[in-house]
Amino acid sequence: MNMKYYYNGITLKEYCKINNLNYDTYLSRIKRILKREKISEQLAVQKALIDYENVNCLYYYDNMTLREYCQKHGFIYGTMLGYIKLMKKQNPNMENDKIVFLAIEYYKKNHIPIKKYFYHNQRLSDFCLENNYDYNYLVEYLSTYVKNSFDITDEEMQKAIYRHNIRNSKKIFKLLNENTAYDESILKSLKVDVNSIKLVMTFIKSFQKAILFVWYFGIEEDNITIDLNRIKEVYSNINHLDDLKLNELIGYYKAGIYDTREIIYQKVFLASRKIIYDLCNSYEIYNKDFINELHFFTDTFIISFIEETISRNLGQIINYMNAYIKGQLKIVILNELRNNKMQSLKDHALIKNDIIEEYDFSDEILNALNKLNIIEQAIIKLKYQKGYNDEEIAKTLNIPINKLIDMQKSILDSLKEEEILKRMLILK
Repeated sequence: MNMKYYYNGITLKEYCKINNLNYDTYLSRIKRILKREKISEQLAVQKALIDYENVNCLYYYDNMTLREYCQKHGFIYGTMLGYIKLMKKQNPNMENDKIVFLAIEYYKKNHIPIKKYFYHNQRLSDFCLENNYDYNYLVEYLSTYVKNSFDITDEEMQKAIYRHNIRNSKKIFKLLNENTAYDESILKSLKVDVNSIKLVMTFIKSFQKAILFVWYFGIEEDNITIDLNRIKEVYSNINHLDDLKLNELIGYYKAGIYDTREIIYQKVFLASRKIIYDLCNSYEIYNKDFINELHFFTDTFIISFIEETISRNLGQIINYMNAYIKGQLKIVILNELRNNKMQSLKDHALIKNDIIEEYDFSDEILNALNKLNIIEQAIIKLKYQKGYNDEEIAKTLNIPINKLIDMQKSILDSLKEEEILKRMLILK
């Protein structure tokens, strides 16, 4: 079959190889032409290739044909032709040179050269296709640290795949909710054992919570698995949560077994304060009021971090927490420095009603607030210190708006029992 068709004195397969054409594509095109039209095989070959010949000599860029330019820079020629066709349709009076220029510029902004990277002598695009990886994400990550522009080492690929899997898992967990139906394709993507999920779902009916349970408390082999003994161990450990590690505490909260956020906050408190201390030293910040603000912001960042992380590994969680809090604090600090001001919450009226205006919480109020957990305190501080509306609070603390409204009602109902707060806060 390879020797059946000829063009320009050589076999069709050789011609396709020389011109970087897909031989199977043109073979199929010839067969369709022969089936559709009563013409000779040689004429069918010429007809199948005529569009290529015409187009290849029609467009030029940088003193070479467009096809040569695409081959040189690793661009997909067919995609480029598609952009040209679309732009010509939109701008029928525009000259070819201008159309080609616009198509190339658009391609550069929206595509990554497909032939730039190779792994074990295989094109990265083919490797990604075989292993179900997101090619664009891998290239975007690899381009930041690959030393050789063409050959990816095993170490570099392992790093990229690890980051890819974390990103993929985050995306899946973000889409999961209490109403998500049982879906084995999700388990396959997360590499979570199907039988383990079925076991957990005999007592945790939520598919989402069952996945989180196995994810945080399961054992990772080929897949993440769990057995009945491990499940019993998890529930028995509720009696001594203070002794558990950070990753386990996050698992209890995420899986809906126990709200461990207050314990997590206590465990990371000193580490978070050290981050503030180091950052303030590095930026030569000594304003006490502003540093107190950073303490408040850090508390909210810890809450956001708990919601954000999906890592199972203790070391990775600690590293991510430090990087997350440090990054968020840097944004606050740099914004203040950029504006050349170091204002504190104390510069504004913090608690108001028609009768009284205070510039700080008194010890009596603080004692009352300390009866709340860290999330509840954050809600009160944001609402009555910063003047945030419900939408802003929900976004800051990553809490659904409906849940926030219910929480606020519960918090305010409990605070109404405090005589001092009845006078200081607007409670409805």
